[in-house]
Parts: sequence; structure tokens; C-alpha cells
Amino acid sequence: MENENANCSRITFDSGGDKPSVILGIISSRDLFFMNVQTSNRTHSIQLSRIISVESTNIPFRKGVQNGYS
Repeated sequence: MENENANCSRITFDSGGDKPSVILGIISSRDLFFMNVQTSNRTHSIQLSRIISVESTNIPFRKGVQNGYS
């Protein structure tokens, strides 16, 4: 999904570490078990049971810019 005008979502999920991970990106697809999130430089497949929250942001999505992580 290439949508240069869309705003990123902030996805917080349990990555198995000491604290949750946060990524910024566009939710490109979702099924019963996984959510695929397109960040600026790759696509992440996150297990739905690990997702803590999904928030909308006013941050525009720009492919190729290294702002996928916070």
C-alpha cells in the first residue's frame, strides 16, 4: 500500500523485552493473527496478541525516511 498522503499510526506492542516496542507506520493489511505495518524502510508483521495499542497520529508517512522507530 503506497499512500504518501496518509498519516502514520503509532503501534505499541510486546516484543519480548523489558519494555514494549513502538513503531510508526501505516497498517497495510491484517488477518486473524497478524497485522502488517509498513514503516519507512520495511514491513513488520506483528502478532495481534502482542499488540498493546494502536493510535492515530498527525505524522505524515514518508517512505524511505529513517523515522520508522521511536
